[in-house]
Amino acid sequence: MEALTDSPPGMRSRKPNRVRDNALQRERVQIDALCEVRAAWQGLLGPAPLLPDLLDSLLLLSNTRKVKTGQQVLWRTEVARELLLVVQGAVGLGWLAPPAPLRIERSLRGPAWLDLSSAWLNCCPTVDGVALSDAVLVNVSRSAYQTLMARQPELARRTVGCLAEQLHAATRATQALMHKDAQARLAAFLVQRCGVDATASQIVLHERKRDIASQLAVTPETLSRLLKQFSDEGLVEVHGYTIAILDVAGLRARQSAAAAPPR
Repeated sequence: MEALTDSPPGMRSRKPNRVRDNALQRERVQIDALCEVRAAWQGLLGPAPLLPDLLDSLLLLSNTRKVKTGQQVLWRTEVARELLLVVQGAVGLGWLAPPAPLRIERSLRGPAWLDLSSAWLNCCPTVDGVALSDAVLVNVSRSAYQTLMARQPELARRTVGCLAEQLHAATRATQALMHKDAQARLAAFLVQRCGVDATASQIVLHERKRDIASQLAVTPETLSRLLKQFSDEGLVEVHGYTIAILDVAGLRARQSAAAAPPR
């Protein structure tokens, strides 16, 4: 009895071609990576859509690389010559003094600027950076970026906006440490992690809880107590290093609360 096939009569079944299939797979991976980098540029320089020719020019300047969890990606001892951004993944920023692990001051998830300012000043970054998860990064030569800004004033305008946002965020963080209580700082941290427009979300923490406590200027014990309090009040649900956000509006109300004035 002949075996049933999907091939027309008289035509042999196509044999697998591993070389061709591998080439197609690599091409799909490259296309996906290109789309991710394009989306990262749009997200960082948005919200208005970037003109296609500007996006294409940025893609030509983008040197993309993949890094593994635990790999150092930023050095406070090296003068910056490039603008750095995180396309995907999480990076911790802080002080690294081997063999001790990174003392995390803050962390970020892509798409985000990893270092937008140091290269313009010809100085070293103020922090070290270590990948908290597998990540995709992009390096862009400052001189090439500057040349593109001269040709594309819209890029210059949007880059200034990004720098202004970073300065504003740094000022906000300083004021929060000075004027917000621990509950408000934790609520702001959780809202920022779940996204501004989210109504419900789930956060996976890549930092150790003691590093998060350090970022919030509280002890690990205080952090655990506050998370339990938020959980009891129905704001969040904590499962190890995963936090489900149950009430974003409630968290936003908490983050607006100011600390009691000193007597």
